[in-house]
Amino acid sequence: MDTNPSTSFMGQLSDVSQVEKFELSDDAYAQRTDSVLAYKQRHKVGRFAPPSTEPIPEPAVNIPIGSRCETEFAAGLWVGVEYVEPTGKNDGPLKGVQYFTCRPNCGVLVRPAKVAVGD
Repeated sequence: MDTNPSTSFMGQLSDVSQVEKFELSDDAYAQRTDSVLAYKQRHKVGRFAPPSTEPIPEPAVNIPIGSRCETEFAAGLWVGVEYVEPTGKNDGPLKGVQYFTCRPNCGVLVRPAKVAVGD
């Protein structure tokens, strides 16, 4: 029976005050060949990828004004949606710009791809 849990296996893992912190400077990390940074540079991923010259197509939007819709939130080209119940976030403004109007707390802005028109 273990009568001193501070020296047990569990005690050693939970007390990190005695462990010296490992630190690596940005320059030293950049010199490593086995890092995520080196992998991204070799494979031209993320900020190291060449810029895309193809324009991103805008999705077709065919949502009649006043339609009842079902939504799922995401980011991009936006559609102002008015909920029947006050479960929204606002009444149409975003960062000081009024995009649409509705009753208080009944509105939300969503991407057209996340909207299904129907009753």
